[in-house]
Amino acid sequence: MVGIAIKFDLGRYHANPWGSHVNEAAAEWPPSPWRIIRALYSTSRTHTALADRRTAIDRALQTLIDAPPPLYSLPDVVAAHTRHYMPKASYSPLRPKDTDKVLDGFLALDREAELRVWWDASLDADAADALDGVARRLGYLGRSESVCSARMVAGAGPESPSAAPAASFDAEGDGWDLLDLLCPRSGRSLEAMAVSVTQLRKSRRLVPDGTEHVIYAVARPKAHAAQAKNNADDRRPTLALFRLRGSARPAVTEAVATGQALRSALQHTYGKRTGGDASATFSGRQGEAPRDDQHRHAHYLSLSDGSGPRIDRLVVWAPEGFRPAEVAALAGVTYITMHGIPERLPTALAALGAIDDLDLGGFVGRSRTWKSLTPFALVRHPKRRRGETIDAPAEQVRRELDHRGFPEPEDVVIEPGQWHRFRSHKAGQSRLQRATVLGVRIRFADEVRGPIALGSFSHYGLGLFGPQT
Repeated sequence: MVGIAIKFDLGRYHANPWGSHVNEAAAEWPPSPWRIIRALYSTSRTHTALADRRTAIDRALQTLIDAPPPLYSLPDVVAAHTRHYMPKASYSPLRPKDTDKVLDGFLALDREAELRVWWDASLDADAADALDGVARRLGYLGRSESVCSARMVAGAGPESPSAAPAASFDAEGDGWDLLDLLCPRSGRSLEAMAVSVTQLRKSRRLVPDGTEHVIYAVARPKAHAAQAKNNADDRRPTLALFRLRGSARPAVTEAVATGQALRSALQHTYGKRTGGDASATFSGRQGEAPRDDQHRHAHYLSLSDGSGPRIDRLVVWAPEGFRPAEVAALAGVTYITMHGIPERLPTALAALGAIDDLDLGGFVGRSRTWKSLTPFALVRHPKRRRGETIDAPAEQVRRELDHRGFPEPEDVVIEPGQWHRFRSHKAGQSRLQRATVLGVRIRFADEVRGPIALGSFSHYGLGLFGPQT
């Protein structure tokens, strides 16, 4: 086998996972095969001492591209980050809070510890020597702060790899994470490595040509397995914001149908990337049955900017957070299709992160009083028994708030309005299955934090509340 051994000379590794924003403070670990080969390719093209060896270097790198996805031997790492508050253009002594928070996430590790990446391939003596030459001139991996020293190694490879493609590796026990890594596709030309991110954006592509996503099983360090799992859960983004474009954008009254369309697009994209698997977070189902821990999975919310009735933003909010494969699916959705609208509606991921880190205002703010942005759909039909109303609308609102962990409200008031204009049944259902909808205003004793989504179809955009100032 052919391997590359890498030490991080400053004891830090900075590299954002493909498709993630820098303010997610995430680090791609292990470094993806595409990142490593592209770094070697870039070094071979920018270091003058390697100019006369490019033919042998290219032969070695092409061999790595054509080989199966590599195995890894990983040193122990600890996740960390720093926070910086950068002044905006409006910053002044009179406006000292006009700053943007910038997170710098990285992994800390022993400076002498080696990361080893192993490909099941063989090289002739000239190609092996050329690969070692380019590896030894590799200055950094990931961001430029990740100063490193590298060399080529050869041997039998690891007996017990720390990370391997999940499809061909039996990861026993619960001490493993599944991660989505970008790999060069076998048989593709080496020149694909030269494509810059700027060129990708101009050609409206999300990933470089000649690459594929491979799911890896990555071992967690045993001594830190429990803490690592908790930290990973804490770092999961919980909210994704999409921009919706197109002259045929639906009105907010079609929130349920729009939520269905976005859910279908995400499940389709996730299935394509995972070989047909389904996401319990996107679908709200575990196998064939609905999930028992309701309301932790994805809510598909529709918003307008207030200048008109048409939807211009879509939000996917999952309190349990999105795993890496789900983040990749979120980034991979480029349009939605809806029944009755002949054209595709272009959409793009505009923001991803935790609620506290995103300045979205509106439905994620804090307030004592909240009012309906979309109508509350009754879960049950109110009834009269022995002269008393059972399951009255206000009672159902209070019950829904309790189920979601909100405090008991001081007051629940039914708000008049043309709420009947909103769709209150799924596409494919009979109109006889429509839920009863109405507007609601809720007042709490103290401020509470949104989002607040309650009632039937709350996972498809109904029952969304906004703070009233």
